[in-house]
Amino acid sequence: MNPAGTRVEVERLRTDGAARVVWGRRQATVWPYPRDTEFSVSLELGAAARRARVRALSAGEQADLGAVEASAADGWLTFRAGRTGAGRYVVTW
Repeated sequence: MNPAGTRVEVERLRTDGAARVVWGRRQATVWPYPRDTEFSVSLELGAAARRARVRALSAGEQADLGAVEASAADGWLTFRAGRTGAGRYVVTW
């Protein structure tokens, strides 16, 4: 985790926590660290940010835990990681 009130930006990721992102074709998979701590994740998706959707998957068996609320502004999609039991987030557009 970053010190309170700080955010890092690495390539197409901005966060006030820590995350690993694997980019795929029209999707990104985000692994938050630590999993059960709430923090923001922003991904630079350009025009696709407006139509992108985020789903939480459980740690282990990767069961679908449902949609995650997200917002888009200036080509960036932002959501909050830290849903209880979630091991990863899949962003599709």
